[in-house]
Amino acid sequence: TAGLKIYTTIHSKLQKYAEESVKQHLQYLHPLLQKDLKGQKLFERNSDLVLKVLKKTSRYSQLIDQGISESSAIEKLKKPVKTTLYTYDGIRDTLISPFDSVRHDLAMLQAGFIVVNPQNGHVMAWVGGAAYEHTQYDHIMAQRQVGSVFKPIVYAQAMIDGYQPCDFISNQKITYTQYEDWSPKNSNGNYEGKYSLVGALTNSVNTISVKLAMESGLESIIDLARNMGVEGELPNSPSLALGAGNISLQSLIYAYTAFANNGKTVSANYITSIITREGNEIYSKEPSSNQVLPVEIAQNLWWIMGPQKE
Repeated sequence: TAGLKIYTTIHSKLQKYAEESVKQHLQYLHPLLQKDLKGQKLFERNSDLVLKVLKKTSRYSQLIDQGISESSAIEKLKKPVKTTLYTYDGIRDTLISPFDSVRHDLAMLQAGFIVVNPQNGHVMAWVGGAAYEHTQYDHIMAQRQVGSVFKPIVYAQAMIDGYQPCDFISNQKITYTQYEDWSPKNSNGNYEGKYSLVGALTNSVNTISVKLAMESGLESIIDLARNMGVEGELPNSPSLALGAGNISLQSLIYAYTAFANNGKTVSANYITSIITREGNEIYSKEPSSNQVLPVEIAQNLWWIMGPQKE
């Protein structure tokens, strides 16, 4: 109402494509999840799971406030009522009990999707979840265990310490006695032979990733990650190399800009300019960067991770 013109970095077409991609991908994965949940009998084996969520709902609180006992409230909430239910095909009205509605929501997948220009930090597309009208929880900002996408940071430190892409490293399984006899496992169950640094990262070999992290020192890995802009909990243990840390997608993608930007991370940018009704610019932001990796190492990792190596 003040007549401000706010210029954002969002690219309308990319934003549309991102939203469609999230929807299509979740629609594809959802039946696979349902089959898995049914096979595991997850809700049957964890009967308290639905109840814990149910007891946090306003419907349950209202019944308790009316003086109804806990058991009676739960029985009432197991009876079908008219409900607006979220599905990947959109919102629909149906007849379902609040209990089953909670179970339905718990069995729904979510996702975060962000697109960033690595040269200037502009956010081109941002999808925080499957449907904003259903939940405003932002999965781009949420901290999760990131898994193997943390490994390039480990390999970057290994290269800083002198490793070359073609150096070979033993795939031997090692037990780390100082960490309660913990030992990393490879997904293929193979612990023989050697891998080049390129092959180890390309195939996401856990034994070698942990070995490199221990050689460099966990503190060095953590320091590099922090310097690259990674926020969140980073455990000082060998599992750090396998992505045991809790990191947000937003934090990780800006750390990754270093690989695509010759070793420079860039700051996040969502709004470039704000101009008043009279034409006066009251806000502007220019991209800023920080050299966190040597150019050659960043280019090597970009080559290893990208399709151009083929």
